[in-house]
Amino acid sequence: SSNPASSGGYATRLITVMKGKAKPEGVSEADWEKQKAAKLGDGYFYSGAAACSKSTWLDCDRNLRTALPYVNSNQRTLGIAYFYLGLADYQLGKAIGDRSKMVEGQKFSEQSAAIPGPMQQRAATNVSAMKAEMAAPRR
Repeated sequence: SSNPASSGGYATRLITVMKGKAKPEGVSEADWEKQKAAKLGDGYFYSGAAACSKSTWLDCDRNLRTALPYVNSNQRTLGIAYFYLGLADYQLGKAIGDRSKMVEGQKFSEQSAAIPGPMQQRAATNVSAMKAEMAAPRR
């Protein structure tokens, strides 16, 4: 859905359902684990993206970090996840005055900028801005 708030709520329900769901009859254990992982990956990814769109950086960070192992074989999704993680960690670091968190945000942004996809250009722009801002003398 294009409404981040409603997709976030849907994603949260999806995670809850998939965590407690038993393996359906007639589905092999391996297939079930694959299906479950794909759904959990979607759930955490969309929850994280929805949180980012509302600038709730802690939720964004937590959900997308959880999504990473599930989505790491999908380059497009991974590029978007890294983009939002970069934004979230940089903003969190800035808000609490934690430079190492800001650097972590820059690293996620660099990872996103290295992956062809919808966020590549914006990620590269963010990296330049982050570097410039962190290089500026502190007041």
